[in-house]
Amino acid sequence: MIRVSVAVMVSFTFVMGMLLFQENIGQWQIALAKKHFGDWFVMYRSPHDYENEEIRNHPYLDRARRAAIVKSIEDADGITELHIGTMSEGFIRMGNITVEQGHMPQRDDEVAIDWNTLLRLGQGTTIGSEIILDNNTYELAGIMTSYTNVWKDGKQFPGIIVTDTEADRIMQGEKEYIYCYPLKNYIDEDDYGHIFDRISEDSGIKFKLTYNGNVYDNKLWGSTFINNYMYILVMLIGAVAVTYQLLRYNNSRKNIWIIHKNLGAEKRQLMIMSLSENALILIISFLSGVFLALGLGKLICTVIGHIKGVSFFSAGRDTFIKALFTLAISITICVIIRIFSTLVYIGKPECNNRTLTG
Repeated sequence: MIRVSVAVMVSFTFVMGMLLFQENIGQWQIALAKKHFGDWFVMYRSPHDYENEEIRNHPYLDRARRAAIVKSIEDADGITELHIGTMSEGFIRMGNITVEQGHMPQRDDEVAIDWNTLLRLGQGTTIGSEIILDNNTYELAGIMTSYTNVWKDGKQFPGIIVTDTEADRIMQGEKEYIYCYPLKNYIDEDDYGHIFDRISEDSGIKFKLTYNGNVYDNKLWGSTFINNYMYILVMLIGAVAVTYQLLRYNNSRKNIWIIHKNLGAEKRQLMIMSLSENALILIISFLSGVFLALGLGKLICTVIGHIKGVSFFSAGRDTFIKALFTLAISITICVIIRIFSTLVYIGKPECNNRTLTG
């Protein structure tokens, strides 16, 4: 039983592992997209220091992360406006904004600038360089990964970050507040664009909203047809492997049934004994295989995520349902074959007339 349980466990580990791979290849693509384009779903630009109630209370949206623009200047060519402002810690984390060199501004005479904005300024590009912004001189304290030329409507975000006190000092006119809302973790939809359209319609501020289509309109690896085909193929391979192992095990138990038959066991008792043994093997092997696949999957995704600087791993309801369906198919096949072979074998004359020796 131990030997066949291990073999069946390997089969279920293979099935669950392939299902996890199928699910997490999509999670991997989404994680990379969020790393490059930010983990926000909708952006709301407002001249007010308060949020739109329809957006703030929307059941799909998490709490807002805020940035602010206090001043705009021209680039070195006098063509594009570059924005000076501030970002909250939550906004930086949500946007996956990383400081490639140096650090965020800690003093009022320091700035942190994303690569795209820094190149457009046409001034220093090394930490400690002198940066002149509209007659104000700053020290370049940090260089951030580019987002103003990568994100959807990235030019609307501040690419030059100063401290809060310095932002208040140099502010021209009114602040422009940027509220970015991520989706809640449990939201899983097929058409995110439709959700955005509803939010835009309900809030009544269509022209001040931006939808992060770079992330949520991203086409995942493989079509639905290909994914379903892969699942059916994996399920059949797993079910055949499990059935084969159980049939081999049951064939090795025929002598035991003969002994019980000659001791007076009825067909019903023999069938219950056989089915109980198979059920025990299947349950133990299935649970062991699933937990082993989950552990290995989590470990592999953690290692890959650490190397690539992203975090992803998912084991959704559909994956467990498919694994349970594979188990159900295996049980059905085994029960049908087991009942048929038990009834046929224990009804043979040589089985009924055989005597015990020794």
